[in-house]
Amino acid sequence: MGVFRLQTFLDRDVPNEYCWEVSVKELADEYRNETGTDPVVIADGSNCLRSIHDTATDEWILGGQVKEFVQDMKNFVAAFQGIGVRVMFFFDGITQEQKRGEWLQRRGSQIKKVMDLFNNLNNKNVEKSKYSSFLLPPLIGATGRFIAKFECGCDVRISISECDAEIAEYAQREGCFAILSRDTDFILLDGARHYLSIERLDMAKMTTVTYSREGLLDFLKINQQQLFLLASLLGNDTVHFHKLKHFHKRFSHTGYIFEVLPGIVEYINKWNFIGYYKDEDLREIARDVFGDENMANDLSVSIKSYLPPSRERTGITPMNDIQDKNWQQILELAREKHCFSQAVPSMYPVMLGKAYELSISLENYGSSDTVPTAKIYQPLRQRIYGVLLHEKPTATTVKEWCIDSKTIPTEPTEVSVMRICNIERFHPGLIKLWDETCEPYCRWHLFAQSLTEEKKLDAKMLERLGLPYAVPVAVLFYLLNECTEVLTEVDVDVILAQAVLVRLYTCDNLKDIRYQHAEPTVIHLSTIFNRGVTTVLFLLSACGFELKEAMPWLYFDGKLFQQKYNEAKRKRATQEKLCEDKKEVLLKFREMKRLVLPQISWR
Repeated sequence: MGVFRLQTFLDRDVPNEYCWEVSVKELADEYRNETGTDPVVIADGSNCLRSIHDTATDEWILGGQVKEFVQDMKNFVAAFQGIGVRVMFFFDGITQEQKRGEWLQRRGSQIKKVMDLFNNLNNKNVEKSKYSSFLLPPLIGATGRFIAKFECGCDVRISISECDAEIAEYAQREGCFAILSRDTDFILLDGARHYLSIERLDMAKMTTVTYSREGLLDFLKINQQQLFLLASLLGNDTVHFHKLKHFHKRFSHTGYIFEVLPGIVEYINKWNFIGYYKDEDLREIARDVFGDENMANDLSVSIKSYLPPSRERTGITPMNDIQDKNWQQILELAREKHCFSQAVPSMYPVMLGKAYELSISLENYGSSDTVPTAKIYQPLRQRIYGVLLHEKPTATTVKEWCIDSKTIPTEPTEVSVMRICNIERFHPGLIKLWDETCEPYCRWHLFAQSLTEEKKLDAKMLERLGLPYAVPVAVLFYLLNECTEVLTEVDVDVILAQAVLVRLYTCDNLKDIRYQHAEPTVIHLSTIFNRGVTTVLFLLSACGFELKEAMPWLYFDGKLFQQKYNEAKRKRATQEKLCEDKKEVLLKFREMKRLVLPQISWR
């Protein structure tokens, strides 16, 4: 989020003393000439994905045009490479608990929009259902980091503490050319030579807007410490804005930022503190601002968050404090996988004893007729925890922050770690499982045993099928055997047909697909499948699989899915027609369906 409404203040009347348009190429050439090194821009992945993702239409509600997004990402990276700039990505990893309140507040805002969307769709209010993309499709958000890594060949890092601070620290340490984001925290943090706006980026001209902390300090006539206090009193991820509303009304009854911000600057100057704020200074400010001197701690944490980060405040368990040396070695491997995006980002936090989190998705949380996807896949997550925590028998529960109703939770749910029957037969230990010399069948066997509770997929046939198609097969098999009323056979046919066909479609072909109106049933079915994909990727990570060949752009497209659904439901298309009368597609379709529905008699 950055600093509340600071972006609005900065962007008025551009250019100004602290914000102006620049040519990225000219800045990069200047950096290269001065340093003798090639410029590197760090893209704040979590913020950049939304700007890179084309939200000009409402097609996003169909589940995401993942293959098209891969091309968008490639174009984005190529635009920088064309001016001699290398792009590196950082993505959020572990949500810091001091920011959990802000995380929940954002989910609450999003869930209202999702419920409004479904109400309009159900009432066939087509115009009002054409929302701009207030949510990234699950597959875009979950796999954007892998697109950058696998398809664009970029260096990708996942944070283990506060992502903004890690980006700034890395940029300063490595002398990076620029940070590209839309987070005002980067104006306050020491980092790269330039902070560039992703929102204002014109890729055709390679121009954008840059922001200057020194220019802002000069304009406001305050020093750096005062700027940190200003950010804290405007509101940020640590000091929540809702706690400051009463204080802001001292300066503007309407909360108008162009009155509030100068008013707070004047307020800060009246205190006349010199140098760093002492504890007694912050207690005095907290009493006056909040009527509660205990809020001094929040102010202190907020101000310190803008200082160069120290390893001691990452919130990560120090490795040398772990008594179990085998588990210590496992965690070191897991940390490496996490930091370099070699596994799904939820794996390492769970192994550290932190909470698993699942955000908002496009499903009708206000309906009593559908089961939330968080609940659908909970049994599978519990078995994945069993795989990850097999060598830590004292771990019996995992906390989960999962959005599964219209009411945002106030506390995490504790779920049991479920270890599959006779797990020792299938689980050789994570060190061996994650080693490149591990036999593939060993992984597939554990995968198949962990996927479902009773009826099991044939591991040998699954291995023979291989990736990527093992992913949609696993999702469908799970749904048919553990949530028996979710899918019909026609739904299975639609998902499998589009899964095989999507590789034959170019991005232009996919863009040419037209649809009249998205149906709530199709959107919900797409969400169920996509949540299954991200959960199966979690299981693949736990079992030590390389994820490159399992990525969803190889077997899913939202518009193609809608098209095939309409063909099957309205035109009653046969399997042959769903597969577009392509013999090789039909053969792969039937191979996959035999695994998903082995009980059907085949001609």
